[in-house]
Amino acid sequence: KGIARAASDGWKLVNFLNGNSKDGAYGYGGVAAEGDPGESYTLGSSKQPSSRITLFYRSQGKAKLSATLDGKPQAALDIASKPGTDAVQVWTVADRVHSMVWRVVSGRVRLFGAALERERGLIYDSLGEVGARGTRWTNANQEHMNAIMAQRPIDLLVLNYGGNERGDAISEATYVERMNTALARLRGGRKPACVIIGPSDHGVRQRGKVISDPNVVKMVGWQ
Repeated sequence: KGIARAASDGWKLVNFLNGNSKDGAYGYGGVAAEGDPGESYTLGSSKQPSSRITLFYRSQGKAKLSATLDGKPQAALDIASKPGTDAVQVWTVADRVHSMVWRVVSGRVRLFGAALERERGLIYDSLGEVGARGTRWTNANQEHMNAIMAQRPIDLLVLNYGGNERGDAISEATYVERMNTALARLRGGRKPACVIIGPSDHGVRQRGKVISDPNVVKMVGWQ
């Protein structure tokens, strides 16, 4: 709550749902945006203070991003790493509410997003993507996910999938194999604690009554 986001219209989106990125690099949240010169992205808060602002991105070759903090220009971010390199840039700021704007000055860049955080306290990331299936994470490249999770190591991974998969024509063996692969992707070569929450109940009509969808029970059993 209290977070304001804005982006120009020219960004090209890639996401793990349809696997439309050849390199399988969708970032920590499964969605990324590629932009050319002139494209901008704004992230800020009118309520929640932050003392650290982190930008997550992937090099597409030589590029430059300008940065503006609370209306004041900051040092530009020069990207010189080879294409396909995942990186972060951190701005340490006074502990109060902030707004930051990034703009592509030259080249092309893929942004995975940004985080407004404080040095103390618990960090809770909610990465829900409407229409997602857990198995779609198999579209992500494992090496890329390892790099992303190294940038943002987690202590507890919570997965809640199955509601959308309940109507898929898929065998138990195939589903379990794919979900194990997806779980490995999200763990990023590490071993954080993991909690799998089964899908919420769904109703279906049977003889004029609404009953629990038997496929939900099936998915819970498979998980």
